[in-house]
Amino acid sequence: MSSASTLTYSNAQMMMTLCAISYAGGGQELSSIKGQIKSELSKQHYATGGDWELVWGPARTTDTQGSNLMFITKQRSSHVFAVVLRGTLWSSIESWVEDVPTSLVDYPWAEADHSAKVSREFLDTVKNLVALNDPGTGISFSDFIAENKDTRWFVTGHSQGGGLAPMMHGYLATLLGHSDSASFTFAAPTSGNSGFAGFIDEHLNSTRTRNPHDVVPYGYGDLPDIWEIGIPVKSIFAQGGIMLAVSYWQNQYGLKPTDFAQPQKSVVTLSPRPDQRPDVWYEQRVESQHISNSYLLLMDAPQVELSAPSPLMNAVV
Repeated sequence: MSSASTLTYSNAQMMMTLCAISYAGGGQELSSIKGQIKSELSKQHYATGGDWELVWGPARTTDTQGSNLMFITKQRSSHVFAVVLRGTLWSSIESWVEDVPTSLVDYPWAEADHSAKVSREFLDTVKNLVALNDPGTGISFSDFIAENKDTRWFVTGHSQGGGLAPMMHGYLATLLGHSDSASFTFAAPTSGNSGFAGFIDEHLNSTRTRNPHDVVPYGYGDLPDIWEIGIPVKSIFAQGGIMLAVSYWQNQYGLKPTDFAQPQKSVVTLSPRPDQRPDVWYEQRVESQHISNSYLLLMDAPQVELSAPSPLMNAVV
C-alpha cells in the first residue's frame, strides 16, 4: 500500500484540509497562530502534502461581531493561490452571534443582478476582511491579489467560513477580471436569498459540500428539516428548543426560512456516518457531525492533528 505522502488528493480534499488548519490557535496571538499554521502546512501526510505555503496573513478582524481570521496560501507545484476563511470559534459568543442574520441586504458584487441579497452580518464581515492588511508586511489584501492576479485562485471555508466564501469569491472575481477562480465550501450555512444563490450558480465556479447529518447546512433555508427529519438524530426536547429559537428569530427580525436559498448547481452530499457513542448529549452529536475532522473523514482525507480525531471513526458503515 502506498504511503500517505505519495497519494494524490483532489482540490476539494486539499481545500478542506486548509479549512481545518485555519482553526489553529483559536483566539491566541496572531504570531502564535501563524507559527501553528506554518507547522500544519508543512506536514506531508496531510492531503495538502506539504506543498502549500503561507504567503499572506493570517490577519483577523477586531470588530464587534467577533474575530474573523483569513490567510492566503500558495501551492508551490501549481502556483495556485487559496484564500482561506476560518469558521465559527466555538468559544466566542460574538462569533456565534455573527451567524444569525437579522436582515437581508443587497450584495454589491453581483454585477447587474439586483435581486441578490445576503445576510447583513456576513456582508459586513466580508467587507471588514477585504480591508485587512498583512500584519507582518503591511500589504493589503486587495493589493496582494492585484499583484498575483494572472493565475488561478481558490476561496474556501468551513462552517461560518463556508457561508462567507461565496461572497468573498464574488469580490475576488471582480478584482481578478477573469474566470479562472473557484470556491469550495464545507458545512456552509445559507449566505443569502434565491437571487444570490442564482448568481453563484450562474457566474461562479462554486462547489458546496455537505454532510446530511450536520445541522449547520440546514440553516437557514432548510431549518424545518432539522426537527422534521431529525438531524442529526431525533431528540424531542432538543429539537423543540430549536423550534422555539427559530420562532423567536422569525418574530424578532421578520425573516423566515423561505427567504434563504442554497446554491444548487454543484453540490456534493457526503455519505454520512452515525455517531454511535453511547450516552452522549444531542449537542455532542451535533458537534461530532460538524467538526472539520469529521468532514475530512467523510471525504477520505487524513485528519489534522490540531484537534481530536472524529468521533465518527468508530461508526459501522
